[in-house]
Amino acid sequence: MIGDVTLGVAVGALAGLIFFGGLRWSVQRLVDSERPALWAAGSLIIRTAIVAALFLLMMDGRPVRGVAGLVGLFLARTVVVSIVRRRGRRSEESAWT
Repeated sequence: MIGDVTLGVAVGALAGLIFFGGLRWSVQRLVDSERPALWAAGSLIIRTAIVAALFLLMMDGRPVRGVAGLVGLFLARTVVVSIVRRRGRRSEESAWT
């Protein structure tokens, strides 16, 4: 049981870093894209497919792993949002100096 939870949180965190890190990367590329709608849709489909595949492989029919994976996914989201906000504050501060 502990192993299932640990595996679930670890894979969920990896999936979250891939999904939300990929979202951040995609948003940065949208500004310069000639086809931003295509870029956004393609990015969403690819990121979602990767996360779904990771979850399906990790769960192996065990719901506990799935719930733990969701916890890891949201922990990774919190980390990515925190990093992005911190970097945003730094760039705002440097713009004023």
